[in-house]
Amino acid sequence: MLNTNIPYLIKQEVYFDETKTYAGYYKTENEQLNFLLTPEITSDVIQANHLKIFIPIFSHEKKLREKICGTYVEDENKSKAEQRKEARLFYLNSYQKYNHILLNDEEVSVGYLKYDHPKTKQFGIVGYINLSNTAIGKNTLKIKKDYGDENTTEWTIPFQYFPKK
Repeated sequence: MLNTNIPYLIKQEVYFDETKTYAGYYKTENEQLNFLLTPEITSDVIQANHLKIFIPIFSHEKKLREKICGTYVEDENKSKAEQRKEARLFYLNSYQKYNHILLNDEEVSVGYLKYDHPKTKQFGIVGYINLSNTAIGKNTLKIKKDYGDENTTEWTIPFQYFPKK
């Protein structure tokens, strides 16, 4: 394949093959990347009873987010500090509305936090998934960005779960 991200930008579903795993999905294997096109989990082998996931929020999502969630409207009767707090919560709730995670095809509830990726400096959200009831061995994580009107971007990230005893 060409050494470019252009195919991804044209048609994401053609670029990613669900039967293949990509080093970019895993923090332990993507150290050479300076920009993430996909969500990132810690490793392809998870031993902890939780899984950390980073989901980048791309600049083109602003219009899509506004279509789903509207825009934050300042309330002049509130202090700047109150407005700032409300705006931050509004945007975090917006990201929650269109970013969905499925563990082995079952949607899981994730409490996200806004996050700046320490290596790539990309803005996104980070969440933690409880794995204590997850089967040992091969598992899949599906991340869906659902913008409505059948406009969805998704990634399937396989990982092996072998908890420490």
